[in-house]
Amino acid sequence: MDDRISLLPNETICHILSFLPTEDVYATSVLSKRWIPLYLSVPTLDIDDKRFVSSGKSYSNFMMMVCATLFAQMVPRYIEKKIGLRKVRISLYGGVEPSLFEKSLTAVAERGMEHLDLLLIVPQSPCYILSFRNLVVLKLKVISFREFPITIDLASLKILHLFRVYFKERWYLAEFLNGCPILEEIEAKDLSLKYDWGFHEQKGKFKKMHECGFHEHKEKFKKLPNLVKANLINLVPFYFTPPLTALCNVQFLRLEEVYDRAVFSNLTHLELVFGTTGADWYMVYGMLNDCPNLQNFVFDKPPLSESFDAGWYEQMELRVVPKCFSSQFRKCTIKNYRYEFGFVKYIMQNSTSLRCMALYTPASLDDPFEKLEILNELFSIRERTSTYEIVFI
Repeated sequence: MDDRISLLPNETICHILSFLPTEDVYATSVLSKRWIPLYLSVPTLDIDDKRFVSSGKSYSNFMMMVCATLFAQMVPRYIEKKIGLRKVRISLYGGVEPSLFEKSLTAVAERGMEHLDLLLIVPQSPCYILSFRNLVVLKLKVISFREFPITIDLASLKILHLFRVYFKERWYLAEFLNGCPILEEIEAKDLSLKYDWGFHEQKGKFKKMHECGFHEHKEKFKKLPNLVKANLINLVPFYFTPPLTALCNVQFLRLEEVYDRAVFSNLTHLELVFGTTGADWYMVYGMLNDCPNLQNFVFDKPPLSESFDAGWYEQMELRVVPKCFSSQFRKCTIKNYRYEFGFVKYIMQNSTSLRCMALYTPASLDDPFEKLEILNELFSIRERTSTYEIVFI
């Protein structure tokens, strides 16, 4: 049988290989002499040791492949020919020599790497990645920044995802975001910042924090003018996350805690997520009032007791109706709906542009008679107008 694949141009073969895991790409080097250099010309790198461990093969052989691939990025002939990787995804729970990793990744970045997805368990902080100015997409997972560079240059970065990232000092996050001047999307989940106020074993460290301007750093979050989407969930401590004024240009916003105020003139989609302690209704009202052009609102909460909704309508009925209710407001979604009747009634009676009220009951609500009673209450409000539908699940 003819080997038609080998007859294809190198560029075509490399494009095909770019969709495969790196270990499979590496294996093609044994096919023939022609294939030996091709795996190093593939524009992507996809290394995941969890995937390899599940295959039951030798982990030591896998790490040899990883080291060989990383080392090859520093070979002079590849550097001279500008053979680079546009997209790199590396997920390593096992150890890798930090110096080798830094040098190889830096060499790739210097040749135009645009997408980096990194999960790396190493004691050293990978601060060098914060100077990769060609990056457009940066996704960091399970990484600790226990030290920080003086300057950060992510001039091309548009998408930033942080998952289980730890910052030793609180002002690190501010400096991080300030180094991303054209950022369009940020997603942060399980982010943690230093909780204490700087009382360490060495007394001089606390003094040093004040000398470098600890309180000044807190205020150094700059406005992100190009930001379109922000998703901030489970940040600890939540009150030291980016101030809402830095995010005020977004069109899509998902928050677990509302920790300050800002006017969101461009916001059309808002999701508020609450934990077991419930939500402060004044906080919910404040957010709605700060979003004059809101179109979609998602109220995401766990199943709670009846006291959760106590007094909403009485507390808010005398207040000014949020401007968004009379402009472009189209859909309201409440997850785990059960005792929020006052809130729903407030929206249904005050929104002149509402098109859909979607209510999703918790799994624990399995009584059909109770559901029917709730539905009858909702339709009793709807009688005033027939311009919107009610979705009740």
